[in-house]
Amino acid sequence: MTHSPLTLLGRLWPFFLLGRMDPPEEGTPTLDLMCPATPADLYAAYAPVFADTNPTAALGLELTVQDPKGERELDLWCKVLRAPLLKGQPDELLLMPSWLFLPSGQVLTGLSRLLTLDLFERQDVFLSAMHQRGLS
Repeated sequence: MTHSPLTLLGRLWPFFLLGRMDPPEEGTPTLDLMCPATPADLYAAYAPVFADTNPTAALGLELTVQDPKGERELDLWCKVLRAPLLKGQPDELLLMPSWLFLPSGQVLTGLSRLLTLDLFERQDVFLSAMHQRGLS
């Protein structure tokens, strides 16, 4: 099996995502277009982009969908992509999303750090994660 080199899309994400979509319904928020709210919608939006730009990431996304725990993982990615940008303000600690905490109260620090990145950087991390899964 041949694996593609990792190519990040950076600030070009909107062009790749919006260019591959069917025309959205009028009034659809940009957030819903760029960061779908459900795993099925995330797959529908990102699978064609991955197929065009990084076949290894496309394979990783397929493997994630097929994994019994994959829906939970993609649901977390939906939340990461949709979460507001954290800017390091002290009061942000009081407003951390509940999904970042385990039942024990422990913070999912890796995911919380992603919230300090701009959206296009989070999308690149998602692409990288799927690429890594495709390599396995």
